[in-house]
Formats: sequence, structure tokens, C-alpha cells
Amino acid sequence: MEKITEEPANIALDIIANGLFLLCSRKTINIAFNDFLKQTLLPYHIYTIDKHVIPLNRNYKPIGQFTSIWAEYERYPYLFFKKSSLNTKNLLQDNDFFYHDGCALRTKKDINSYKEKIYDCFSLYNMESVVESCLNFYKDQMSLRNNTISFKPMSYQDMIDFGIKDFNEPPID
Repeated sequence: MEKITEEPANIALDIIANGLFLLCSRKTINIAFNDFLKQTLLPYHIYTIDKHVIPLNRNYKPIGQFTSIWAEYERYPYLFFKKSSLNTKNLLQDNDFFYHDGCALRTKKDINSYKEKIYDCFSLYNMESVVESCLNFYKDQMSLRNNTISFKPMSYQDMIDFGIKDFNEPPID
């Protein structure tokens, strides 16, 4: 296992911020796209390993991973945070989950509640400004028209640069 860094997990912050930006910036809710966000970019659970935590998506994979392969969390040291750097007191009542299975993150109320939990948990990292910086990244990747998003295709290298690993990973024989 690679050594977990003591620095903030900037890649993890970028993945979370991009997921939040995409979730909150749409005028209409597309159920399939919402499910994609939940299954890849958005934190569902905070998993503790020793004095560190790693945010997991709805499929219990490290955020940004959309693979069906068994996830060995230790393979992703760049996604870990020191537990002491996160404010998890509001999540403790929910067993470190950001939302429950019954919450589809489709209503403004659910989305705002989720966003507030993320901002609170990652308050040390000023997530609001990280989300704002996503807008600058996306200016080259999409066009905003009437509060809707239309994407330009992302290359495999764009996905790697974006911090998403294991994208289109070949299946295990």
C-alpha cells in the first residue's frame, strides 16, 4: 500500500466539487444522470481506516471510480483525508452517511440538504470556493445555456486529468 499523505486530498475535493456542481447546476433533473453522479462522483459514505477516512460513492467505491471491480481502498491513498480534518459530528447520527437509500437527490430540498452536509463536513477546505472553481474548469468542457449543461466529449486523458481512475478498465479474465 502506498503511504497516505498528510496533505489534503485535493483530487478528492475536486471530484466532490465537480459532482456537486453538476448536481446543483441543472435546471431539470435527469434521473439517469443523477444516478450516475451518485454512483461515481458524489460521496455517500465516509469510511474510516485508522486515523484516516475515504469518501465512498453509492457503490461503495472510492469517489470517482466507476468500475465493477472489487475496490481495495488502500490503492487510493490520494483520496484519503485525516479524520481530524473533517467535521463528521453531523454525520455521526447517520452512521457517516450523507444520505439514505430512500433519498433520490432529485428535489431541491434533498439536494440543498445534501450540499449543506458536504459543505459542513469539508468546511476546513472551503468547499464552496472549490465548487466555484469547477465552473472555471467546465468553461472549456461545456457550454451553459439557459441553466442547462451540454457536454463536449471527454477524452480518456481528460478523465485521468480530472482525477477519475479505472475508467473503462479492462475486465478481469
